[in-house]
Formats: sequence, C-alpha cells, structure tokens
Amino acid sequence: MKKLILSIAAIVAFTFSGYAQCTPDPQYMDSTYGAWPDTITDFPAGQVAVPYSEVLDFKVPADAGEIDPLFSGTPVDSAVLDNVQGLPPGLTYTCNNSNCSWLGGAQGCATISGTPTVSGVYDVTINIIGWVTVVIPISQAAPFTGYTIIIDPALNIQLVQKNDFKLKHNSPNPFSETTDIEFVTGKNGQVDFKVMNLLGEVIHSEVISAVPGTNKIEFNGKKLTHGIYVYSLSNGESIVSKRMIKNN
Repeated sequence: MKKLILSIAAIVAFTFSGYAQCTPDPQYMDSTYGAWPDTITDFPAGQVAVPYSEVLDFKVPADAGEIDPLFSGTPVDSAVLDNVQGLPPGLTYTCNNSNCSWLGGAQGCATISGTPTVSGVYDVTINIIGWVTVVIPISQAAPFTGYTIIIDPALNIQLVQKNDFKLKHNSPNPFSETTDIEFVTGKNGQVDFKVMNLLGEVIHSEVISAVPGTNKIEFNGKKLTHGIYVYSLSNGESIVSKRMIKNN
C-alpha cells in the first residue's frame, strides 16, 4: 500500500510539473486585459544550442466590450491559448495549467522554452480563442501578431530590441586605407550609409541591407585626402553619425 501511495504521488508530481511552468506575474493583476511582453518590448533573443526560457503573461478581459464596444455588457466566459505559431526550431510552450484555458477576468501565463537549433529571425503569432455566451456559446479568434524571436549562432550574442539603432566608432581611427564601421539594429531593413566632408558634401553613399543585431561596413577610404570626415546611417526613422580621421 505504501509503495502504491508513493507511486501515485510521483505520478501526480510529474504531471503537475509538466504544465506548472510559470506563475502569473502579480504586477498585471489590476490590468483590464493584455499580453506581456508587448510587441515593443518583444521577446529576448536566443542563441543556438543554449537553453532558452521566457514567460508570456496575459490577462483575460472580463467583459467583451473591453475589446469591442459593440459587445459591451457581454461577459467573457473563457479564453484558450490555441497555439503559438512560428517558434524557432527547438522551442515549444507550456501553460500554467493543463488545458491552456482561463476564465474571463483571470490571469494566465505560458513559458516558451527549449534549446534553439537553427539561427534566424522568427515571426511569432500567439493565437487566443475567446468564448462568450450570447444565447449560445460563441468563439472569437484573437491573434496577437508582431512578435519576433531572434536566434543568433554567435557565442557572444548581443540582445537587441526592435527600435534599437546604434552606431559605433570606426576602427581603426585614424585610418590610412580601410576602416570597419559597426552598427546595431533591431530589425531587417535598408540603411543609407553616407560619408561627408566638413562642408557637408557627400563623397560616398551606399545602401546597406541590415539584419537584426550587429552589422559591419568595411569602408575603403584609400582615395580620401587627409582630414576629418563625418559618417552617418539612416534607417528612415533615425539618423546617427560620428567622425573619423583619415591619415595619408
């Protein structure tokens, strides 16, 4: 009998640990509804072959009118985390209960975890299905889009946010022929790179295809005369610039 009780206890403990991977964050208790992190903060980046774990918190609205005023006064029965699409290979999610379902007005969370196996930029969609009762139960899909998880193969991964846009000093500086210019951006896109003299005249211009993380430009300034130059980058939203010195 004692062995049977211990066996049952072990099975219960194992089952519970299989889905009780997170605890809803109390700081969102007074929120009307939402998901955290939001798409501005976004999920942190990960690294190939390094364990990854991040908690997704959310609050289910108590009234459907909080999402759509047309349904004001209609209580939300429950919400289900149907699936998380686009996760990097090696990652999966686990809810804080066995069926990934929560009553209206309740808090919930899910842990995205695993060990990434393939580097890349992954667009993630969190698919929620909400249930309300208007004479009969009605379901409504509510996808949360705009999330991204970056998986980098580098050993010294640099974590960046979507709105990051930083320019580093060129190296070497001063330089005689070539110099490397590094910049950090949080998203894919075209970046305008320009080099100007102190009169503001553009003497070099090119378009760089940037990727999330650290990017490097190898600038050949062999034909430039000795002096001080300004180099700048523009992503269409921000412009950053620094100075460099060319030696003969």
